[in-house]
Amino acid sequence: PNPAEGAATVRLTGAAGPARLRVVDPLGRVVARVERPAADGWTLATDGWAPGVYTVVAEADGATARTRLIVVR
Repeated sequence: PNPAEGAATVRLTGAAGPARLRVVDPLGRVVARVERPAADGWTLATDGWAPGVYTVVAEADGATARTRLIVVR
């Protein structure tokens, strides 16, 4: 769900190989980094993150996708 409260699920469709995901806070710091051998999806615990708007960057099969994630309390 977006906004997220406690956890967020990120799904990446159309990718066949390994995938990387990183989440960047409003100050440009990486708060999460996950790599998977298959690009199915990730569940991220957001309960330790400050409320705000984060950038989610997923990379797979030579392509990059970005989206926003809003964390609330």
